[in-house]
Amino acid sequence: MKNFFIYVLLITLSVSVYAQRTYYVSAAGSNSNDGLSDITSFQTLNHAFIMATSTDIKTITVIGTLNILSEGQISSRSVFSFTHRNDRDTEILITGIPGATGNNRAVLSGIGSGNNVVDTFGNIRFEHIEISGAEGQNGFGIVMTATSELIIGTGTVIRGNSTGVQIHSNTCILDGGEIRDNNGSGVAVVASTFTMRNGIIRNNHGGGVRITVDGNFTMSGGSITGNGNRNMQAGGGVFVSNGRFNQTGGSITNNTAGLAGGGVAVRSGATFVQTGGSISNNTAQQSPNVFRERGALGSDLGR
Repeated sequence: MKNFFIYVLLITLSVSVYAQRTYYVSAAGSNSNDGLSDITSFQTLNHAFIMATSTDIKTITVIGTLNILSEGQISSRSVFSFTHRNDRDTEILITGIPGATGNNRAVLSGIGSGNNVVDTFGNIRFEHIEISGAEGQNGFGIVMTATSELIIGTGTVIRGNSTGVQIHSNTCILDGGEIRDNNGSGVAVVASTFTMRNGIIRNNHGGGVRITVDGNFTMSGGSITGNGNRNMQAGGGVFVSNGRFNQTGGSITNNTAGLAGGGVAVRSGATFVQTGGSISNNTAQQSPNVFRERGALGSDLGR
């Protein structure tokens, strides 16, 4: 019996060690390294991602700031471009070290590139990492390309971009991260599905969430707060131009629009259905919490 318990313990430990296997990336590394420790890290995140798609290691740990200088050659529109075509059902985790500070804190930066920061194609999760500094005409922190699934997880911060995240014909889940302090909208949902389970969308100057071209947004938790400004006509928190917004939980508070619907604005033909959560303390000249244009569909709790 004693030998059996020792055997089980060894198996458990080996599984735990295997689960923690990761490739490391830092600006001080080299792509000629094996990437299996912080002192033998890869230099570029794009190289680490290629390795993760072709081996059994599906976690990448970023140490410090990566940018156009560390990454070298970039794609035509983004500093970091992730293409995961081989197995779309297998998730690749890109993470920083939880609790890291100073030079060890993980940052993906677009400063100096004139480009977006990240574009994705595949099944990717971000955790404990900042994505900031997008530049150029659109300036997306993350732009999702065809048939992607993105999870913005715990400790992820997307800030200081023109638009935080653009979802185009894809699926995105906010599950514990922050999308904040972007110059335009926090999230642009274009013919896509966006789910907010947890986390926060706050202080985005061009509004929290913008839904267009038959997009679909479901909010079951988290907070949309402090978005928009008085120069926006409507929809400081959520603007449903064309598509559907279902709120089953979470809160939409302290958002601002100049004319109507500081919290939520729904255009004619678009749909908003609220069965849970709260919408309160938003600011606009009329219908400060929820504004429905004539012909808008759905129902809400009347708060």
